[in-house]
Amino acid sequence: MKIRALFFAFAFLAWSFPALAQPGGQPPAGPPAGTETIQSLSAKLAALTARVEKIESGAFTAADLVGSYAWAYMGIELVGSPGRISNENIKFVLTLRANGDIEAQGTADDCQLTQGLPWAVTCAPQEVATGQVIGTWRLQNGQLFITFEGNSEEPVAVGAGGRVIVHSGLSSTEYAPGLRNAFSNIGVLIKLPSQ
Repeated sequence: MKIRALFFAFAFLAWSFPALAQPGGQPPAGPPAGTETIQSLSAKLAALTARVEKIESGAFTAADLVGSYAWAYMGIELVGSPGRISNENIKFVLTLRANGDIEAQGTADDCQLTQGLPWAVTCAPQEVATGQVIGTWRLQNGQLFITFEGNSEEPVAVGAGGRVIVHSGLSSTEYAPGLRNAFSNIGVLIKLPSQ
């Protein structure tokens, strides 16, 4: 019995000391100033859960697409007689406006390898976009369509609730009787955080 009484006395003292070590000798009445309450943390968790569920569902609206995107683009053109290979590289920030316009800021580079004696590599002067409209976009039945100036309208893939857009293509045209070229491209847009 003495051992049991000694154990309970020790347990009571060990449990009491942390409470008595607090200012005023009492345990704190609530969370320290500046900390969040359970209700505010619950609300934030619910909002985060809703955002994750939307992204995972793949659902998006036109309002989700409005905003600025980092755009990495590469195009390769093959031309015969004489043989030429062109490489186009674009690093833009594209902004999809609510009115359907696409604005661009950034740089574009284009170099070409030409068959000959000797073979030659030439590069065009770097092009710079400073906010001009370069195309349009629209959303129809859950499908995003983009048209860049001088090109036809193309459907593009949208993922992560409108935060990632991917486009690619392959075309071939006859530029002279019996001579064709082929052009392939790929572009990826990643939505930037709102400013």
